[in-house]
Amino acid sequence: MTKKFFGVVAVNKCTLNVKEKTIRGLIGPNGAGKTTLLNVINGFYIPDEGEIYFKNERIDGLKPHEIAKKGIGRTFQVSRPFRQMTVMDNMIAAGITHFEKIEELKSKAVDLLKLFDLYRLRDEFAGNLSGGQKKLLEMARVLTFDPDLIMLDEPFHGIHPAFKAKIIKAVRELSEEGKTFVIISHDIPSISETCDKVSVLCAGEVIAEGTPEDIRVDQKVCEAYLGV
Repeated sequence: MTKKFFGVVAVNKCTLNVKEKTIRGLIGPNGAGKTTLLNVINGFYIPDEGEIYFKNERIDGLKPHEIAKKGIGRTFQVSRPFRQMTVMDNMIAAGITHFEKIEELKSKAVDLLKLFDLYRLRDEFAGNLSGGQKKLLEMARVLTFDPDLIMLDEPFHGIHPAFKAKIIKAVRELSEEGKTFVIISHDIPSISETCDKVSVLCAGEVIAEGTPEDIRVDQKVCEAYLGV
């Protein structure tokens, strides 16, 4: 798949195959095309070349809300909850179009808030949460509509190690339940602890794939990303 902006190639003939029920890390230097790749997958951008398939169905060209209904959810680098709404109301707002009965949505929200250790803060205004708590809330909000593929953009950035541990724990538990993850991060230790397999992007191209240990010792990765 290729995506260009005014002649500049952001993603260059990139091929990425992610198996169901796995956790894939996506790393690379700034400007490598990682976030652009996610934006193309979830319909923010249309690829200039190539095709995107999800569950054997072609999805490139669909709008973001149509792709979400197919079972793909994502978070963003900067968490933006509704600051003047409570944590619980943020959850309700995220899932309101996906449930026929509000009682079912509330039950789902309670389960997710407990998973991310936010239930005790359910009546707190989201604007009062810490950066790490906002990251957890954003993940919980995405999961309200029960996507099969969850794409996380820099979930570990700028947060306390305790919150990183909570994210890793939740991702692993959800993966065991059948969810698939693609995680962008510069936090190599967290990626190594979380992911089954890692893909490395550089200048819009996948230059290496393998287990975290494979990537750690790959000479191309060391030169292009780790700087050694």
